Amino acid sequence: MDVSLRPFFSAFHLATYKRGKIVVRPGEAIDKLYYVKSGIIRQYVIDKTGQELTVYIYPKDSCFFLPWVFGVSAMP
Repeated sequence: MDVSLRPFFSAFHLATYKRGKIVVRPGEAIDKLYYVKSGIIRQYVIDKTGQELTVYIYPKDSCFFLPWVFGVSAMP
């Protein structure tokens, strides 16, 4: 992480997820900004046949906020 960003991120709660853990499920309220401190996050959808299709890979040091993915508006 860029040293200049530490004060910004220090104001937030740190959550740790184990490999394979689903971070956000369709239909859940999404009110968080996610920062990938280490590892990767894979965003995927499941098609009609049950096949997982990767939409995006978020690498280390990336951020994401996904309300639009599940049809949820980011604005009230």
